[in-house]
Amino acid sequence: MTICAVQEVSPGCLKLTASERPSFFIRVCYLDLLAEEKLTALISYSLTENDSQAEFSEEESADIEQAAKSFLAEKCALGYIGRAEHCRFLLSRKLEQKGFSGTPAQKALDFLESKDFLSDLRYARAFLHSRALKNEGRTRLSAELKARGVKSEDAKKALDEYFCERDESEMCIAMCNKIKKQCADETKIYAKLLRAGFQAKTIRQALKATKNLKSDSEGQ
Repeated sequence: MTICAVQEVSPGCLKLTASERPSFFIRVCYLDLLAEEKLTALISYSLTENDSQAEFSEEESADIEQAAKSFLAEKCALGYIGRAEHCRFLLSRKLEQKGFSGTPAQKALDFLESKDFLSDLRYARAFLHSRALKNEGRTRLSAELKARGVKSEDAKKALDEYFCERDESEMCIAMCNKIKKQCADETKIYAKLLRAGFQAKTIRQALKATKNLKSDSEGQ
């Protein structure tokens, strides 16, 4: 590859003009083989003014090409993040659908995570907030986050925060009362609460509590 112009457009981000292709962008941090000093040194030495060119080997050119792909993957990922929170796993799948996979995509995701543009924890919090009105138990919500590829430590922290503000037993009772309006079969009620993500002990307590409430109401 022959580079005939280099411009630093922001810290660590370069615009390169090659003789055989249109201008393109890279981040220096996306380079693996090419020494940072060799590339950034070109910034202070105006190639265009001196009518010079910088030649890069085949391996160095491949490294630059990969960095360019990472930059494009980054921009694509930012488009998705700008519309909604994403976890790394789901965003990686969306990038793959757009033709970005392997090392270029993973480097872009690493960069976005390092700058806090991408956060599994933030995604998990947003997801749980969106399910707040459903009265679902921790087991169900934990499984949903796992299915979406959220890192286990981030899922646990988000769930701890979520249930710190909510009483799971009261949520189970509320769901139990709702189901009882449509179904009187306790076995079916138990099964529905289990599918909703509540633990067996919590369900038994909810069934007992709602039964007691009904008895108290009838006795008045």
